[in-house]
Amino acid sequence: MRIGLKAVACVLSATFCGVILAQSPAPKAAETAGEKPAEKPKPGPKYLNLRFDEDYSYLDEPEKAEKDFFDPIKNIRFGKDWRLSLGGEMRYRFEDRRDFDFNRKRVDHDSFNLTRVRMHADLKFRQFARLFVEGRDSRMGDEKRLTKRGSEDTFDIQNLFLDLKALGGNVPLTLRLGRQELSYGDERLIGSLDWGNVRRTFDGVKAIYDTKPVRVDIFWVRPVGTPRKDLNDADYSRSFRGAYATLKTIPNHALDVYAVQFKEETTSVTGGDGRRGDFEIETYGSRFVGTRKAFNFGAFDYGVEAAMQRGNWSHDDVDTWAIHTRGGYTFQKIPWTPRLGVEYNHASGDHNPRDDKFQTFHNLFPTNHDKYGYMDFVGWRNIDNWRFSLSAQPTPKLFLSLDYHLFHLDEERDALYNAG
Repeated sequence: MRIGLKAVACVLSATFCGVILAQSPAPKAAETAGEKPAEKPKPGPKYLNLRFDEDYSYLDEPEKAEKDFFDPIKNIRFGKDWRLSLGGEMRYRFEDRRDFDFNRKRVDHDSFNLTRVRMHADLKFRQFARLFVEGRDSRMGDEKRLTKRGSEDTFDIQNLFLDLKALGGNVPLTLRLGRQELSYGDERLIGSLDWGNVRRTFDGVKAIYDTKPVRVDIFWVRPVGTPRKDLNDADYSRSFRGAYATLKTIPNHALDVYAVQFKEETTSVTGGDGRRGDFEIETYGSRFVGTRKAFNFGAFDYGVEAAMQRGNWSHDDVDTWAIHTRGGYTFQKIPWTPRLGVEYNHASGDHNPRDDKFQTFHNLFPTNHDKYGYMDFVGWRNIDNWRFSLSAQPTPKLFLSLDYHLFHLDEERDALYNAG
């Protein structure tokens, strides 16, 4: 029998987006005969997953933009050449875990508090240069049995990089040097791990070529560790490099193509022959996503991502693959705009752990929390997963979702891998 483990997870989640500040659109100007209607104000700020991707240049003309409480600390002018934007985040989360390992004989009940504070400054000089710095403080408290590893890291640097633009911004090429977060696609392979109390970051260099039809990133970085006391440093035994390109010419669609290499230079893994060694995994993949209106009620959304891996795992040859596909329909003209969706995820497992082939797909640096069940028991490795979902949005700041997951192992002689 091919299936060695069957598990069914049903997740009901309601995500409440807290109102941090109140926004008031500018009052409409009075219209008289012969006058043109007042221009609609430009949208206010969008707080993004990667805070350094936020753009407040619209505040060069504040009278044409929606008003926001934090406008005074955005796009602050220093003479004609300098601009400074400030920002931050404060987050609190409480968790209570009972029978978390599905073993009633073991007492593992625990509850704890998680806090995270982030503060950043973004300084720009014309179109030539930019310095972005972000500090972070992550803490875990009141836990009785769980370790703080990976959840606590006090007073550290999350981002600290310098952007230099080619020919003063006349060429759409940027060189980014320093500590930086990476996020590509829907973070199935490369993400910031925002759900974690300590977000993921890297030290290195990245070149960005960004135009209206295409964006190409080429990077060479090292992952940053998370000690709890000292300032974090890069793990110099590991390197991550590659290229990620996005084609943006198809309206309401995006096509990504990527090739990346993850390398570990210490004897940290064991091959099928029992000998320890290093690993080098090359991942080649593509992703296509889009939306299309249909039936006058709403729109379809769909996507597919496929990847293959080659390289070495100790003395074994790497030969893995994975695929993700999804589809859904959003009823845009119905109250609460409900969406029905289905997706399928598959990642190869190792058929024979004792031979000279390594066939377990490596998940690289993902953000898996929102993809394979919120309990984080499953990652994109040795898995066969169906997901059925129903979601709705009663208000702009309230989102409800109901997910049903069906999991099977791809290979019964391989393991079940969690989301980490």
